[in-house]
Amino acid sequence: MDLTMYDILLQLPLFQGMSNAEFTNLLNKVKFHFTKHVKGEKIIKAGEKCEQFVFVINGDVISERFSHSVEFSFIETLCAPVLIEPYSIFGFNPAFTSNYIAKTDVSILRIEKNYIYSELGKFNIFIMNLLNAISYRAQTQGDKIWNHPVLPLKERIIKFVVDLSEVQFGEKSLKIKMEDLAQIMNETRLSVSKTLNELESENKIILKRKEIIFPSIENLIS
Repeated sequence: MDLTMYDILLQLPLFQGMSNAEFTNLLNKVKFHFTKHVKGEKIIKAGEKCEQFVFVINGDVISERFSHSVEFSFIETLCAPVLIEPYSIFGFNPAFTSNYIAKTDVSILRIEKNYIYSELGKFNIFIMNLLNAISYRAQTQGDKIWNHPVLPLKERIIKFVVDLSEVQFGEKSLKIKMEDLAQIMNETRLSVSKTLNELESENKIILKRKEIIFPSIENLIS
């Protein structure tokens, strides 16, 4: 059975749990902006001011983030339905942290931030969903800071990739020089190279020049 646009919208993270009556009331008061983007088109640029909720309602997008210190970037795929960076809409620097590019043809829904104060904030389920999304992000980031067990190099590399990931499934890509990864791991280049080759022999990664591909983060974790 094909889902209607109405059904798809009710599946979006901030609207889950809303009754049909509540959502119909919301539709009458809030302006929804729908846009379509073709494969390869840039949807959001890192550093761009975050003044809207941006929902991916159809298709897949690539998230690409660059490090500010060591030169590397991390790429992963986000699949609809997904809300892009709800944690970036508030705070002292409300700006997107990553580039977002259409991996397939994509449909996007945007809602202006000011509707939080005028209409969206009147719905308790919306506020709870938003708080849960932001709290989950804060709590997981806190765990990453404090959870530093003594691990062998292989497990440290896996933890590094998992900690960089916004979603714990799908394909990831780390574009980095071997010596830079060795510096991050506080290991020699030789030991990092040996460990990566072991992971490749286990079919958990694919090594390319200045890039490590993780076909399945689930397989990597297991």
